[in-house]
Amino acid sequence: MTVRLPAAVALALALLTSACSQSEPAGAPAPPPVAYSAPSSLVPSSGTSSSAASSTAAPTPATATPYITSADEAGAIAFVREYFRRLDLAANSGDVRQLAVMRTRSCRCKAIESDISTVYARGDRYSTKPLLITRLVLRSSGPAFAKLAVAFSAQSVEVRRGSVLLSTDPPVTGAYFMDLLRVGSTWLADDVRSRINNPSS
Repeated sequence: MTVRLPAAVALALALLTSACSQSEPAGAPAPPPVAYSAPSSLVPSSGTSSSAASSTAAPTPATATPYITSADEAGAIAFVREYFRRLDLAANSGDVRQLAVMRTRSCRCKAIESDISTVYARGDRYSTKPLLITRLVLRSSGPAFAKLAVAFSAQSVEVRRGSVLLSTDPPVTGAYFMDLLRVGSTWLADDVRSRINNPSS
């Protein structure tokens, strides 16, 4: 059976996994599992994007992410947690606007937004529970980039049309590999790759 992942994991899995056939290093020891919550470090700021950033690196829209303020290692980790929190919200509401402002225009992760919008446009909806991060590792970083590995455990997902249950798919585990780009004083998702394990029983 084809496994549909929770939208908070990846609704565009076929697109995302095509770029991660290469093996990914195991990474450094990670913190204990944590559930998603809004990071307290995400506070309003008057910071603006750097004019030196390329046009493909601009947020969508261009000044939509001033509240992601900490473009350092701690900020990168907080950004990733907030990204998946918003992905959970988008999956359960169909509103992808607050997710879209967290990526560059060229990030393949925009396919996830497209898939969520398509499901809701045809009158269906996703019913999921928040993703659980089991490992979150900063693999490498520099003045303008950060690369993180995010291991996860996701519960089953339901697809409904009104009160009618259309399908239920099993829990899954796997990992996301996220490349972040620094634009001014903010981080943006610039690339996302996935590696999905066999469905949990």
